Amino acid sequence: MPELPEVETIARQLKKSIQQSKILKIEILDPKIKLRWQVLKAKNIVDIFRLGKQIFFKVELAKTQYLYLAFHLRMTGRLIWLSKGEKCKNNLKLVEKSKVLANPEKHLRLLISTNNGRLCFYDVRRFGIVKLVSNLSQVKTGLEPLSKDFNFEKFKALFVHSKQNIKQFLLRQDKIVGIGNIYASEILFSAKVNPTRRVDSLGDNELRRIHRSIKAILKKAVENCGTTFSDFQDSHGKIGGYQKYLKVYLKAGRLCPVCKQTNILRITQQQRSTFYCPHCQL
Repeated sequence: MPELPEVETIARQLKKSIQQSKILKIEILDPKIKLRWQVLKAKNIVDIFRLGKQIFFKVELAKTQYLYLAFHLRMTGRLIWLSKGEKCKNNLKLVEKSKVLANPEKHLRLLISTNNGRLCFYDVRRFGIVKLVSNLSQVKTGLEPLSKDFNFEKFKALFVHSKQNIKQFLLRQDKIVGIGNIYASEILFSAKVNPTRRVDSLGDNELRRIHRSIKAILKKAVENCGTTFSDFQDSHGKIGGYQKYLKVYLKAGRLCPVCKQTNILRITQQQRSTFYCPHCQL
């Protein structure tokens, strides 16, 4: 599932391409998608942004009146932008369980035509969600790690009374949004904190290191358009570049790049793989 950097990458790209475009038509090609799109016809997209792991298209219905078209990509959702006159990208490869699918058009679920081009929503496994939101206050999210509100005081307050292990806690979207399995392992390695530690055992210095690492790693991941191992592609059909900066994720058995004394270990937490250095992370 795309994590915050991947979703942020797509939102920023689409904002450059589609903002101020007029919606001409929306074709729903999957009966699972229930969308009363006619209310959006001939309306302008005035903004595109990420909130949590969702991408929102702000559509102006009338002066000071808006609706939000929201996409949650889930496991295999793709939003691919085609400029006016551009045909389907030859480099688009939809992947299901590491198998490249030869016919992307088969998995096209929704098509938005605008005066500037077309937005294609592909979804191999059909887990993605498309919906209309009338008020952003309806969207429940945790603390946004790329926002100005993500200060240490608010971050520390999230941990009060928690007895979970820190890796499990970082994955909770009701606490901090956008962190998934890849970045949780990388954040804790950078902060030198063992992923099995209980939250109530962490001191201020350790929490400060985690706080700094969350901001630094997510920022760098966004700058590199996210991480691609098998199936993530941005809105242009290109893969991310942050995988070359990963220190521990999927590196079990390799020598730790920092201490160079111990091999990276892989353990399972909540049926998910966690990677860490037992020498560096205490």
